[in-house]
Amino acid sequence: MAKHLKTLIIFTVLLLLLSACGIGSLQNADASEGEATTTLPELDPENPTKITFYSYSLAYPTMKDGMEKLINDFNETVGKEKGVVVEGVADPNFQQYRADIVAGKDVDIVQNVFPMLDASRLSLGWFSSV
Repeated sequence: MAKHLKTLIIFTVLLLLLSACGIGSLQNADASEGEATTTLPELDPENPTKITFYSYSLAYPTMKDGMEKLINDFNETVGKEKGVVVEGVADPNFQQYRADIVAGKDVDIVQNVFPMLDASRLSLGWFSSV
């Protein structure tokens, strides 16, 4: 069970990392045909892409070790192979990522609790239906 959970978490983090690399912003609409194409950036293990991951789990002693292990395991395996490095940022009250956005810093992934997802979407200006 623990192995399946670890695999699921690594897959989820990888999926989030790829979505945070700006896939949505890389869509090119063809006005004449109304179709959109997506071009993914090439990842380079020699020049890894850094992803910031704002996590409330990193701020709590009971969860910190587990989250750091997941991040380190990803960085040492799939991340190293593909050219992605996750940098964890402790965000205990969901305010650090907002302050960093206001300061103009890149905020790639935010760990959020389910009840806050829609409120975060609205407060960050994502008004399109999901």
